[in-house]
Amino acid sequence: MIGITLSPEQVRAAPAEVRRWIERELASSLGFLAQVERQVEHARTELAACSREEALQLFQLIKEDYLACQVFFELGRGAEENGSPHSLHALSVGEIMRQTRLQSGEHLLRYLTVINEALQQIRHDPNVKLFGFDQDGHCYIHEQTHRSIGLLWQDFVASQMQRAADRDPDAGQQRPIASANFDSSQPADGTAS
Repeated sequence: MIGITLSPEQVRAAPAEVRRWIERELASSLGFLAQVERQVEHARTELAACSREEALQLFQLIKEDYLACQVFFELGRGAEENGSPHSLHALSVGEIMRQTRLQSGEHLLRYLTVINEALQQIRHDPNVKLFGFDQDGHCYIHEQTHRSIGLLWQDFVASQMQRAADRDPDAGQQRPIASANFDSSQPADGTAS
């Protein structure tokens, strides 16, 4: 058996077919994809559509787990307010792993499970599902959930920038906040509260 390690830069520079192959290989190695072989159309009726308020409740339940928060906010990456409220949003499992710097599918599954269990707790429904997967390495969430998480992230960044500006009017302009690497226990400028 031979193992190969590729940097994120090498993966990004690879041809599209190679990136798709890598994503499929990563997804198949996750193990949980074989358990979730539902068609995307079927998943549309199964996956929960979370409001902004529910997204905030989810964040409140997981906020002490830094990596779960990173995965959670990746689910809202690139969200726009004008998406269809009845469709699904596909996310690349490989891209989530790259953005969060998770080393294995087991780690990703652990954090997705934490997030899904938080939703089950909020809704008092042990059967509610936030995610669906396909064999091509995609994670599906309801478009409304995607949008709600993205808007929550925008609110979070704006509030952190405001806090920094309130302490030091120049702070918000000097240091932009990195979207994938926040620590909810620290203000945007890195000083202790």
